[in-house]
Amino acid sequence: MIGNPIITENIQFGRESFSGVLTAEMGDTATLSIGNTAWTDYLVSLRVDMPFRDNHLRVGVRVMDINNMIALDCEPSAYLCTWIVVYNGEEDKLPTETQLYMDALTISAQGDTFTAVGNYPGFPSTKMSLILPPKYKGKFSGGGVLLRITSALEIDFIQIDPFP
Repeated sequence: MIGNPIITENIQFGRESFSGVLTAEMGDTATLSIGNTAWTDYLVSLRVDMPFRDNHLRVGVRVMDINNMIALDCEPSAYLCTWIVVYNGEEDKLPTETQLYMDALTISAQGDTFTAVGNYPGFPSTKMSLILPPKYKGKFSGGGVLLRITSALEIDFIQIDPFP
């Protein structure tokens, strides 16, 4: 899967016509796990479409399982994101919350540093980074990618590449 994009096109918001990599109807949640625990340093590029409000996006990296991952947690209607660490099923929401565009979103996982860069046409890029807190050092050395969306959100492009 690394290096091979998954792309779908056929977006239409009025009267719904979704055909994305991952879609969710209003009020529903959809989850997709990609990869394996041997992945270490990589880039995740995705495109998010959000036709309505009250939706949620979680992009997990270094995912060992649903209970162990580093994740970017976003409320796309307000473009607000924060990093969370899910360890043994407990979520640790890290204190920084940043406005991050998600039309084209790239997340890098390199060593203990995780960076998200968001883009939206006509606006400057937005960026937020996380250096893994010391209490989690050595616990997230490898893992796949998790996408979780709710309420009429759609991911219509994803590509995962080894970190250059």
